[in-house]
Amino acid sequence: AFVEAAEAGGRAFSFSPGVKVIKKILAARDNLPGKDALIDWLLKHSSDKRFNKIERIEILNIAGEYASKKFRPETAKKIARNIKSLGAEPRGWVKILDEYEEFARFPRPESEIVFPRTLKDFGVGKEGKTVKASNYLDIDSDGKDMTRAIQEALNTPDVSKVIIDRLDRPWRITSVKIPSNRHIVLEKGVSIIGEELSRTVKKADGSMFVISKAANIIIEGLGEKPEDCHIGKFSTREERRRRGTRYGGHAVGIEGRNVLIKNVSLSYNNNDGCSVGGQFSPSKQLWFDNVKFDGNFRQGMSVINGKGMYLRKCVFSNTDGDAPMAGVDFEPVYPSEYVNEIYFMDCVFSKNGGGGLLVATSSFHPVTISIRRCLFESQPHSGMLTTARTTYYTSAEKPALGLIQVEDSTFCRWMGQGAVDFLGCPLFDMKFINSKVKISDKRPRGTVPDGTMVTTNTVWAPAWAKWRDYPFKAKIDFSGLSQEK
Repeated sequence: AFVEAAEAGGRAFSFSPGVKVIKKILAARDNLPGKDALIDWLLKHSSDKRFNKIERIEILNIAGEYASKKFRPETAKKIARNIKSLGAEPRGWVKILDEYEEFARFPRPESEIVFPRTLKDFGVGKEGKTVKASNYLDIDSDGKDMTRAIQEALNTPDVSKVIIDRLDRPWRITSVKIPSNRHIVLEKGVSIIGEELSRTVKKADGSMFVISKAANIIIEGLGEKPEDCHIGKFSTREERRRRGTRYGGHAVGIEGRNVLIKNVSLSYNNNDGCSVGGQFSPSKQLWFDNVKFDGNFRQGMSVINGKGMYLRKCVFSNTDGDAPMAGVDFEPVYPSEYVNEIYFMDCVFSKNGGGGLLVATSSFHPVTISIRRCLFESQPHSGMLTTARTTYYTSAEKPALGLIQVEDSTFCRWMGQGAVDFLGCPLFDMKFINSKVKISDKRPRGTVPDGTMVTTNTVWAPAWAKWRDYPFKAKIDFSGLSQEK
């Protein structure tokens, strides 16, 4: 099919040479094999004398964007040099070259990962006023909806710190939007739960705390343990299971940069404890320190578009409601979105219905996840799962750029269940260093018979069994993963 398309495109080009024709030929061939030949064809015409300088630069940019998204870093670098030799700068696609350099250095040493403590660590210069949210409560309020009090405290001119003080009852809110340059402090014992109507399907979609197009934000609890400061639609897991029976709302939704969440529990929500996204660009530089994600309906955390995320001493547990039900789910919607520079340090994954950590991503950016000193306790599914988002990768014809590296970590599993489960073909390079698998005899009735510590599952999606016919050659290094008898 590619040969026929190439011949037809060549004939069309001979009759009507021009950049528009090249774009149409490119669009027609995009879903066919032969990507290297297609890039060569574009580069050949970039030196065609029938094109002027501006047109040659245009063709090179087309080729560069194509190469950058098809996992051809050396070709993309060459094209960038050619464009510069013509006295121009490559377009936005050239930024991916920096990502190739980052990928070569991944993972970073832990000494380089320093958690911020104050807004000054995010580059915020002058500190503003400190206010208490309780000062904004209407004295005539019956306490059924305190959203306005917190929102007005956050919107106070020249304020930088907002203290949400402990009351004799929970704070009840619908949805609050956090402006840039704010430090929110929850006193020990503070519980922020959903206003009654927001717990129902009538007003179920919003996050309780929204970070949208904002930067330099801290949400910090003052308790000794995360449970001392709670943000969630419901007060307990039992209440959420009884009343929160449908998708609807997160504790925190992030589409921003420079965010620290520390010493709080983001639990018992109808969707996720935290959702990380970004419509046109990734959320960047996000820090989660000693945060508990317990008893959420869909996910402990969903990462749709995140670059530069650092999670330390976090717990992802008891996710149960409806699929995917993972502790953390990396699942971009579009291949332009990121799962990049993600670091888990000293975290625990426990009793999540869909497994501990799910990597279900398709991205033309490098996918990089580092896991250090983490514990994956026995749970209804494997500790780690990788699954195929086939649309983008199957047309790439080269292995995806990615590395998942696991160091000094422990996977506990019920006998018969793989500690690591590949749902389809392995997509990303994976390396285990000084890690182990422990078998637990405490398994529920009806679980599968004894099996291996690593499994490949194509039963529930038989078409993925054909992935072995594709040229994906992910390097899986299990030499650093041992099983205790």
